[in-house]
Amino acid sequence: MQRFLLCTDGTVTRVLEDFAGEPVLVRKLCEELTKATSPVHLLDIREPEEVLVRNVLLQGSKTGRNFVYAESLLRTESLSSDLLEALLVTKTPLGLLFRERRLETFRELVTHGMEDAGDWAVHFGLDSAAPALSRTYRIIHSQRPLALITEKFPVEGALQGAPARAKG
Repeated sequence: MQRFLLCTDGTVTRVLEDFAGEPVLVRKLCEELTKATSPVHLLDIREPEEVLVRNVLLQGSKTGRNFVYAESLLRTESLSSDLLEALLVTKTPLGLLFRERRLETFRELVTHGMEDAGDWAVHFGLDSAAPALSRTYRIIHSQRPLALITEKFPVEGALQGAPARAKG
């Protein structure tokens, strides 16, 4: 399962729902509309512009199990006002919001690999030095970069069925 999540260029929400046997929702840890303070090459941001920064957990809606930790940076100028509002007020994962709106997107895998779990490990009941898998991809819409997303998940634990309930 982890290998698939690491290498796929598609949305992982439906796969997680099938694997877990329950709907997956977003638990927002941090969400902020702010100005990019430095260039972001992969999003073609050269000067300060408004962005949406989100750190979330993809979590089982029935069990509260955490499956994926994700950090997202989205160009708000590329989002319709209703999509931006949905991102801010719902618990629907980004990929499902795109699907609901029939938004054609292309996901480009930028990098993937293994790293220490770090600060987000607490959400999976892991030590910060535990091995974790990570992938970063960008989402392109209308031939323009829309979002840069890094997803992280444990090598062992939530995706093997071990209990990893939400903390806090």
